[in-house]
Amino acid sequence: MNAIAEARSLKLTTTGRRSGKPHTVTLWFVPHQGRIYVSTNDFQRRDWCRNILACPEVRVVVGGVEMDGTARPVDNPAQRDEIKRLRYERYRGGFMGMAKLFIEISPQDA
Repeated sequence: MNAIAEARSLKLTTTGRRSGKPHTVTLWFVPHQGRIYVSTNDFQRRDWCRNILACPEVRVVVGGVEMDGTARPVDNPAQRDEIKRLRYERYRGGFMGMAKLFIEISPQDA
């Protein structure tokens, strides 16, 4: 997981909710306790978010590692706050817009 922790971004592939075709985006992420977290402040207009809500099976490529996983929204407020804090530390502030949706990706090997 060291190569993953050192990577700055990942490629996330979801399955198109209407087309059924792969849809890949590059995102910042937070690795934490064997899981990967991504977020957005505009989930209603992001195809990758709506795709995850329709079909949670995803593929992630990060730090030279390719893995399949299952994605789910983070509903727990304390968990969201922890991920926000970790994201702030990881990216030294970076884009700190008001994220409205946090997604937890559980790799199949985890």
